Amino acid sequence: MRKMIFLLFFLIFVTSNSFSKPSIRSLTSRETASTVESDLPSSDNYGSFKNRHWISTALGQTHLMGDFYKTGDNAMGYEVFYTYIASSQFDFTANFHYSEHERDNEWLKLPSFNIGIKYKFYEKDSLNLFTLGGLGFYYPKAMHDDGVVTDSKATAGIHVGTGIDLKLNPDLGMGFMGHFHKPFTIKQENTRDVSGAYFNLMTYLSYNFL
Repeated sequence: MRKMIFLLFFLIFVTSNSFSKPSIRSLTSRETASTVESDLPSSDNYGSFKNRHWISTALGQTHLMGDFYKTGDNAMGYEVFYTYIASSQFDFTANFHYSEHERDNEWLKLPSFNIGIKYKFYEKDSLNLFTLGGLGFYYPKAMHDDGVVTDSKATAGIHVGTGIDLKLNPDLGMGFMGHFHKPFTIKQENTRDVSGAYFNLMTYLSYNFL
Protein backbone atom coordinates (compact mmCIF):
# COMPACT_ATOMS: atom_id res chain seq x y z
CA MET A 1 0.00 0.00 0.00
CA ARG A 2 2.81 2.43 0.90
CA LYS A 3 4.55 1.56 -2.35
CA MET A 4 1.42 2.35 -4.35
CA ILE A 5 0.93 5.69 -2.55
CA PHE A 6 4.58 6.60 -3.12
CA LEU A 7 4.32 5.61 -6.80
CA LEU A 8 1.17 7.70 -7.21
CA PHE A 9 2.81 10.83 -5.71
CA PHE A 10 5.88 10.27 -7.91
CA LEU A 11 3.76 10.09 -11.06
CA ILE A 12 1.86 13.27 -10.10
CA PHE A 13 5.14 15.11 -9.49
CA VAL A 14 6.67 14.02 -12.80
CA THR A 15 3.51 14.85 -14.75
CA SER A 16 3.10 18.32 -13.25
CA ASN A 17 6.76 19.08 -13.94
CA SER A 18 6.43 18.11 -17.56
CA PHE A 19 3.47 20.48 -18.08
CA SER A 20 4.85 23.44 -16.14
CA LYS A 21 8.21 23.62 -17.93
CA PRO A 22 8.35 24.08 -21.72
CA SER A 23 10.68 21.76 -23.52
CA ILE A 24 13.92 22.96 -25.08
CA ARG A 25 12.49 22.12 -28.48
CA SER A 26 9.39 24.31 -27.94
CA LEU A 27 11.49 27.19 -26.61
CA THR A 28 13.81 26.97 -29.59
CA SER A 29 10.89 26.86 -32.03
CA ARG A 30 9.26 29.92 -30.47
CA GLU A 31 12.48 31.94 -30.48
CA THR A 32 13.20 30.97 -34.08
CA ALA A 33 9.70 31.92 -35.22
CA SER A 34 9.93 35.25 -33.41
CA THR A 35 13.30 36.01 -35.03
CA VAL A 36 12.04 35.10 -38.50
CA GLU A 37 8.96 37.29 -38.10
CA SER A 38 11.00 40.29 -37.02
CA ASP A 39 13.38 39.86 -39.97
CA LEU A 40 10.65 39.64 -42.59
CA PRO A 41 10.22 42.87 -44.64
CA SER A 42 6.88 44.60 -44.57
CA SER A 43 4.65 43.84 -47.55
CA ASP A 44 3.48 47.46 -47.55
CA ASN A 45 6.20 49.27 -49.50
CA TYR A 46 4.91 52.75 -48.77
CA GLY A 47 4.00 52.12 -45.10
CA SER A 48 6.72 54.37 -43.72
CA PHE A 49 5.41 57.28 -45.81
CA LYS A 50 1.67 56.79 -45.17
CA ASN A 51 -0.30 59.80 -43.93
CA ARG A 52 2.72 62.06 -44.18
CA HIS A 53 2.84 65.80 -44.82
CA TRP A 54 5.49 67.05 -47.26
CA ILE A 55 6.60 70.52 -48.29
CA SER A 56 8.51 71.04 -51.56
CA THR A 57 10.28 73.97 -53.18
CA ALA A 58 10.63 73.91 -56.96
CA LEU A 59 12.69 75.89 -59.45
CA GLY A 60 12.62 75.74 -63.22
CA GLN A 61 11.75 77.29 -66.56
CA THR A 62 8.31 78.70 -67.34
CA HIS A 63 7.52 78.44 -71.07
CA LEU A 64 4.78 80.80 -72.27
CA MET A 65 2.22 79.66 -74.83
CA GLY A 66 -0.50 81.33 -76.89
CA ASP A 67 -1.13 85.05 -76.29
CA PHE A 68 1.04 84.97 -73.16
CA TYR A 69 4.06 84.49 -75.43
CA LYS A 70 3.18 87.71 -77.29
CA THR A 71 3.65 89.67 -74.06
CA GLY A 72 6.82 88.24 -72.52
CA ASP A 73 9.73 85.86 -72.92
CA ASN A 74 10.25 82.55 -71.16
CA ALA A 75 11.76 82.98 -67.69
CA MET A 76 12.52 81.23 -64.42
CA GLY A 77 9.53 80.23 -62.30
CA TYR A 78 9.16 79.30 -58.64
CA GLU A 79 6.73 76.96 -56.92
CA VAL A 80 5.99 75.80 -53.38
CA PHE A 81 4.13 72.50 -52.98
CA TYR A 82 2.25 70.92 -50.10
CA THR A 83 1.57 67.17 -50.44
CA TYR A 84 -0.50 64.91 -48.22
CA ILE A 85 0.10 61.20 -48.86
CA ALA A 86 -3.40 59.74 -48.53
CA SER A 87 -2.74 56.19 -49.79
CA SER A 88 -0.23 54.08 -51.66
CA GLN A 89 -1.40 55.53 -54.99
CA PHE A 90 -3.15 58.85 -54.33
CA ASP A 91 -1.93 62.15 -52.84
CA PHE A 92 -3.56 65.53 -52.30
CA THR A 93 -1.49 68.45 -53.59
CA ALA A 94 -1.64 72.24 -53.27
CA ASN A 95 0.91 74.62 -54.75
CA PHE A 96 1.70 78.28 -55.35
CA HIS A 97 3.42 79.40 -58.57
CA TYR A 98 4.98 82.73 -59.50
CA SER A 99 6.92 83.97 -62.51
CA GLU A 100 7.60 87.32 -64.22
CA HIS A 101 8.14 87.81 -67.95
CA GLU A 102 9.27 90.85 -69.96
CA ARG A 103 9.74 91.78 -73.60
CA ASP A 104 10.66 95.29 -74.72
CA ASN A 105 8.14 97.58 -73.01
CA GLU A 106 5.68 94.79 -72.15
CA TRP A 107 5.52 92.57 -69.07
CA LEU A 108 3.48 89.72 -67.63
CA LYS A 109 3.15 88.41 -64.05
CA LEU A 110 1.72 84.94 -63.39
CA PRO A 111 0.82 84.16 -59.78
CA SER A 112 -1.47 81.17 -59.18
CA PHE A 113 -2.73 78.81 -56.48
CA ASN A 114 -3.55 75.25 -57.54
CA ILE A 115 -5.07 72.18 -55.91
CA GLY A 116 -5.22 68.68 -57.34
CA ILE A 117 -4.90 64.92 -57.04
CA LYS A 118 -1.63 63.11 -57.66
CA TYR A 119 -1.77 59.51 -58.97
CA LYS A 120 1.31 57.30 -58.65
CA PHE A 121 0.96 54.80 -61.49
CA TYR A 122 4.35 53.07 -61.14
CA GLU A 123 6.44 52.30 -58.07
CA LYS A 124 9.86 50.67 -57.78
CA ASP A 125 11.60 50.77 -54.40
CA SER A 126 11.67 54.50 -53.51
CA LEU A 127 10.97 55.70 -57.07
CA ASN A 128 7.49 56.79 -58.20
CA LEU A 129 6.20 57.87 -61.60
CA PHE A 130 3.12 60.05 -61.28
CA THR A 131 0.54 62.21 -63.00
CA LEU A 132 -1.48 65.00 -61.41
CA GLY A 133 -4.31 67.32 -62.30
CA GLY A 134 -6.85 69.66 -60.82
CA LEU A 135 -8.20 73.17 -60.57
CA GLY A 136 -6.18 76.38 -60.52
CA PHE A 137 -6.90 79.94 -59.42
CA TYR A 138 -4.96 82.50 -61.47
CA TYR A 139 -4.32 86.22 -61.11
CA PRO A 140 -2.41 87.21 -64.27
CA LYS A 141 -1.50 90.85 -64.78
CA ALA A 142 0.08 92.38 -67.86
CA MET A 143 1.08 95.59 -69.57
CA HIS A 144 0.79 95.44 -73.34
CA ASP A 145 2.58 97.49 -75.99
CA ASP A 146 -0.15 100.13 -75.86
CA GLY A 147 1.04 101.02 -72.34
CA VAL A 148 -2.23 99.99 -70.69
CA VAL A 149 -2.07 97.76 -67.61
CA THR A 150 -4.76 95.09 -67.49
CA ASP A 151 -7.51 95.14 -64.88
CA SER A 152 -6.85 93.20 -61.68
CA LYS A 153 -9.09 90.17 -62.06
CA ALA A 154 -8.87 86.54 -60.95
CA THR A 155 -9.88 83.54 -63.02
CA ALA A 156 -10.06 79.78 -62.68
CA GLY A 157 -8.32 77.26 -64.90
CA ILE A 158 -7.02 73.73 -65.16
CA HIS A 159 -3.60 72.20 -64.65
CA VAL A 160 -2.10 68.78 -65.44
CA GLY A 161 1.38 67.38 -64.98
CA THR A 162 3.61 64.34 -64.83
CA GLY A 163 6.92 63.59 -63.18
CA ILE A 164 9.34 61.40 -61.23
CA ASP A 165 9.44 61.37 -57.43
CA LEU A 166 12.34 59.84 -55.47
CA LYS A 167 12.38 59.34 -51.68
CA LEU A 168 16.02 59.67 -50.57
CA ASN A 169 15.16 58.71 -46.97
CA PRO A 170 12.00 58.80 -44.79
CA ASP A 171 12.26 62.60 -44.44
CA LEU A 172 13.83 63.82 -47.68
CA GLY A 173 12.95 63.51 -51.35
CA MET A 174 13.52 65.06 -54.77
CA GLY A 175 12.05 64.91 -58.23
CA PHE A 176 11.42 66.35 -61.68
CA MET A 177 8.11 67.48 -63.13
CA GLY A 178 6.45 68.97 -66.19
CA HIS A 179 3.37 71.06 -65.29
CA PHE A 180 0.90 72.58 -67.80
CA HIS A 181 -1.45 75.45 -66.81
CA LYS A 182 -4.40 76.89 -68.77
CA PRO A 183 -6.13 79.85 -67.10
CA PHE A 184 -9.45 80.84 -68.61
CA THR A 185 -9.53 84.09 -70.60
CA ILE A 186 -9.98 87.36 -68.70
CA LYS A 187 -11.91 89.92 -70.74
CA GLN A 188 -10.61 93.51 -70.84
CA GLU A 189 -12.32 96.77 -71.83
CA ASN A 190 -9.37 99.08 -72.55
CA THR A 191 -6.78 96.65 -73.95
CA ARG A 192 -6.56 93.16 -75.39
CA ASP A 193 -7.80 90.21 -73.33
CA VAL A 194 -5.49 88.33 -70.99
CA SER A 195 -5.34 84.86 -72.49
CA GLY A 196 -2.80 82.07 -72.89
CA ALA A 197 -1.17 79.09 -71.22
CA TYR A 198 2.20 78.14 -69.81
CA PHE A 199 4.29 75.04 -69.12
CA ASN A 200 6.72 74.61 -66.22
CA LEU A 201 9.69 72.25 -66.39
CA MET A 202 10.97 72.03 -62.81
CA THR A 203 13.11 70.19 -60.30
CA TYR A 204 12.16 70.15 -56.64
CA LEU A 205 13.36 69.19 -53.18
CA SER A 206 10.89 67.77 -50.64
CA TYR A 207 10.95 67.57 -46.85
CA ASN A 208 8.68 65.63 -44.48
CA PHE A 209 7.68 68.09 -41.74
CA LEU A 210 5.01 66.04 -39.93
